[in-house]
Amino acid sequence: MTADVPMAPLVGLPAALRAEFAVWRRSAVAHLPLGGLAFALAGSAMFLTAGSGRTWKDVLGHQNLWAMFVGPMLTVLLAVTAARIDGGARGGGTWYRPVPPGHRHLSRFVALAARSLLLNVLGAGTPLLLLGLLSSTRQVPAGRAIEAVLIPWVSQLGLLALTLWLTRRMHAGAALAAGFVWAVLGVVEAESAAWAVLPFTWLDRGALPVLGTHANGVALEAHSALAGASPWPPSWARCSRSRSCCCRGRSRPAPEPPGTVRPLTGRRSRRPPARS
Repeated sequence: MTADVPMAPLVGLPAALRAEFAVWRRSAVAHLPLGGLAFALAGSAMFLTAGSGRTWKDVLGHQNLWAMFVGPMLTVLLAVTAARIDGGARGGGTWYRPVPPGHRHLSRFVALAARSLLLNVLGAGTPLLLLGLLSSTRQVPAGRAIEAVLIPWVSQLGLLALTLWLTRRMHAGAALAAGFVWAVLGVVEAESAAWAVLPFTWLDRGALPVLGTHANGVALEAHSALAGASPWPPSWARCSRSRSCCCRGRSRPAPEPPGTVRPLTGRRSRRPPARS
């Protein structure tokens, strides 16, 4: 008789989170937020060469390109890069361990959301700090500066979850293209009358009142309805979508580890046994 092999206990969510943060510590995913810093330094240099006499409202308006396109696309690239590395490494062994799929997807989302926050702090916070230190007239009020960093990040969480969900079902290049289309549609339709029922507009709609610009970068008029709108409803609406995307659906079945032997199964014959 053969003894039953005891099943390994399932890995809990805290352990899955610790493992996920450790996996990306020295990878390209960890270095990708430096792209936000490079963009911030280049944007600050361009702002300074444009001339003097500009106020903190101009500094906020200069963040339009980051909030509308560069930040979202770097967040998409973050998710796609993680998916490509994970596929090439065959999950780093986690595919073959007793980790519930929901824990694996949620821990991946949390780890990349932290990288996305760092990306926005470097990409949006660095110009606000540098330009404010160089001139007192460019010092953005603390409340508006915090919103200029947090609002885009919260809005990008839904896009991050959507991209992770897509990478589990299609090629990484197709997921990157889908993220690009989503970001472009968000800019084009951000100020449409139907923005509340168009999820891709939630990516940009919340940042417009904070930056004081239209989606195309032109400053808001004093009588514009967007000037006094709250930035949080569309941002939280986009964030709430991430909860259903990051753990929804089944992931692709993991390949079996090398050396696994599957018993051969055949179709039972319907012919009656031969008589002796």
